[in-house]
Amino acid sequence: MEKKWFVWEKIRRIFPMQTLDFLAYMSTFSAPGRPIASGIKFEDKSIELISVEKEFLECGRQVAESVILDPKGLEGYLDEMDKKAKAYFGVAEGVLALGLAGKSKEELLQIFEKMYSAYTASHTSGLLSMVSEFREEFASNKIMELLSKKLAEKKLDISAPKAFALLSQMHSESILAEERRAQLELIEKVLHDVALKKMFEEKGVDEIQKQLPNGFPEFNRLLTGHWQKYQWIFFMYEGPALEKGYFIKQIKENMPAVDSIKEEFKQNKRILGLQEKLLERLDGGQNERIIFSFPRRLIETKALRKDAMYFGCFAFEKLFSEIAKRLGITLDEVRYMQRQELVDALQGKFKDFAVLKERIKYSVFFAVNGKRTFLVGEDARKWYKANVKVEAVSNAKELKGTPAFPGFVKGRVKVINHPNEIFKMNKGDVLVSHATNPNLLPAMGMAAAIVTDIGGLTCHAAIVSREFRIPCIVGTKIATQVLKDDDLVEVDAEKGIVKKIG
Repeated sequence: MEKKWFVWEKIRRIFPMQTLDFLAYMSTFSAPGRPIASGIKFEDKSIELISVEKEFLECGRQVAESVILDPKGLEGYLDEMDKKAKAYFGVAEGVLALGLAGKSKEELLQIFEKMYSAYTASHTSGLLSMVSEFREEFASNKIMELLSKKLAEKKLDISAPKAFALLSQMHSESILAEERRAQLELIEKVLHDVALKKMFEEKGVDEIQKQLPNGFPEFNRLLTGHWQKYQWIFFMYEGPALEKGYFIKQIKENMPAVDSIKEEFKQNKRILGLQEKLLERLDGGQNERIIFSFPRRLIETKALRKDAMYFGCFAFEKLFSEIAKRLGITLDEVRYMQRQELVDALQGKFKDFAVLKERIKYSVFFAVNGKRTFLVGEDARKWYKANVKVEAVSNAKELKGTPAFPGFVKGRVKVINHPNEIFKMNKGDVLVSHATNPNLLPAMGMAAAIVTDIGGLTCHAAIVSREFRIPCIVGTKIATQVLKDDDLVEVDAEKGIVKKIG
């Protein structure tokens, strides 16, 4: 029997409860796409997201068509995504400001329902952009075709990939760029205070942290505020939040690079000027301008939605930790409940807590036309083996993908899919990952080039590579399976080719 399901993303950690509802929503989705039977495999915190391949691809094609056929509708859709993500931010901020210890179970339930509704509105709004780009970059490819024709028609001397990258430059700053700019202000305060500068140059992180409160109280106040504001930026789904020492370390390491950091911000501003000139020279009507602005708007909206997700998870952890205490179970067990199960548990109706431990060990959840199935243990293993394709790995010496930022690099491979593996990374290595995420940014900052299995021109790796000018190829499909640590490779991010040379 043909296996119809495929793995479209592998993740080390995820927020199980939220993901289940998102996948169930995918299974009932309608125009401009179509329903996609979808699910997830849990195995000791290693996650695989799965869907029926034919439905996933067809939905992506239909959504991409709508980008070209209804650009104004698309613009409205992105505006609505922004609105819902900002609303989720607001609700999460409210939860973090609450004292939860004195709340009753009924009050905790009300807080959960309000926050979860805001999450659902924000997360599900991103389905169109995800399916149109995640597997085959349908929307980007259609825009690239239109862009190529327009560049030829106007006789403009720029390649379509470079024009696309230029049009992708964000107008609004990401949270990461915002933090980097705020960090720059702290560094300049250190550099303009002789005693403070001497301490940062000569002392270790722990010693600096001890001396700041009494020796430099005003700077300590500013640094503490910075830490409290940005401690969640790499939280993802399950944390942990950043310690104050992380930001002290960043200041120490970036003190010698102040001029280059300033130059990055100036360069970004110059690129925005070039972007506007390119749009003017393309000289399309209003609809074409919307279409050619789609990569930028999509990246900005995805960044906002992702930040809202991680900030929301940061707030959810506070709420779920309190709920776990009340129920007498672990934080992880709360996360592996379905929404209605948590509601029932707070109302004293849910009793099957043992199954939660089994779900963490090995389980499969899937939804078809909204109907949910949750299997554990051997039943889950049998279903997965019978239904999910496992991609064969070739011994290819050359891989092809989509160029996200141009450049040519030789370097040693480091395969990194989880923050625990970042220690392997050295300056100048080639970072190879199934898909990057904010937790891998310390490794990305050291990379001479970035290569991923999945993702398109608007994925996280593509965004970061353009922001930090790192050659990048995405969507190779099997790079993490073919390449091993310390393999010597050539990365040609002009042509989208990775060659193993040693």
